[in-house]
Amino acid sequence: MDDDTDSTATDAEKSELGRFLTSRRAQLQPTDVGLRMYDERRRVPGLRREELAQLAGVSQAYYTRLEQGVSQGASAEVLDAIARALRLDETERGHLHDLAAASRAGSARRARKTGPEQLSDATRQLIASFGRTPVIVLGRRSDVLGWNRTGHALFAGHLDRDSPQDPDLRPNTARLVFLDPHTRELYGEDWLRKARDSVGRLRLAAGRHPDDPALAALIGGLAVHSTEFATFWAEHKVRAWDLATYQMHHPAVGTLEVTQQAMIDGVFEQQLSVPKELGGPGGDQTNPEQLFASGYAACFHNGLRLIAAQRKLRLADSTVSATVGLLAIDDGRFSLEVGLSAYLPGLTQAETDELVQATHQVCPYSNATRGNIEAVTITATV
Repeated sequence: MDDDTDSTATDAEKSELGRFLTSRRAQLQPTDVGLRMYDERRRVPGLRREELAQLAGVSQAYYTRLEQGVSQGASAEVLDAIARALRLDETERGHLHDLAAASRAGSARRARKTGPEQLSDATRQLIASFGRTPVIVLGRRSDVLGWNRTGHALFAGHLDRDSPQDPDLRPNTARLVFLDPHTRELYGEDWLRKARDSVGRLRLAAGRHPDDPALAALIGGLAVHSTEFATFWAEHKVRAWDLATYQMHHPAVGTLEVTQQAMIDGVFEQQLSVPKELGGPGGDQTNPEQLFASGYAACFHNGLRLIAAQRKLRLADSTVSATVGLLAIDDGRFSLEVGLSAYLPGLTQAETDELVQATHQVCPYSNATRGNIEAVTITATV
């Protein structure tokens, strides 16, 4: 009986199509597809080639040549039969056909150097139509091609808001997920799922654009600098650009549950990621700008208590509340009016004013480079 070991082709000699087939075959057990499993020692994980060939209705010899990269002329009907046997979903089935097409092109395919991706006029109009709902537009390599003000503040407020305009400085969401500490903290417990989703989408792009040298360089660089990326990449899993919900821990706002809906501009393959729902800690739907504003006010409150403790001012019995008004959003900067109402027993009006002003000076979100705040007006009452 065939032990299914790859004696005629090393992994390096296999095509991407072969590696994908091998990985998917390894994930299926005979019992998963209705085959009886006898008490025997199996030398490979998952189905044997002969078992998969039987399910797909092709000869074992033909399927073996296909998986080893020797046969490159599989018809669409054969690929669909193999996809059914492997129980691939629609995204995986499309990826299988993409890899087969690249395999047929073979050595005749040449790397094509293309110009920088640009936002289409239709995509720009679509961004504008969402108003102040956070929006981020990604290219096929997961480069940020554009975002609106609240999209920038939600996903990457620590980066220059104008960076997507320069192709050499554009943030790349895959790089951010694996190499940027801020982004890892942003996704918190959901980082692992976000990371796998990012890799799966790059896999999908690599299947569609095997001749893109910039995409290949991105993948190679991530594999070198991140062992986690290299591990996930070797799994050969693909992910569709569709709907995903993540719990995010924004440094100013706190915990958010964000449902991201992706829409695709088919001509330029640009992904428009729009949070379908932006919920606060209680799960309620919240106006994004007010959510950010409230978060900045909360940070100010924490600073107020810290300064009071440093000055040995007793605030244990005090109460501090805030009202926040959004004056304007202009050129990427929030202009807020924060009204603080503080009940500070034992302090005079002068001491209260001094405490509030001292807090305002050290609050990190009074720095425009940290919180995108242009101006904060503080009022305090006893």
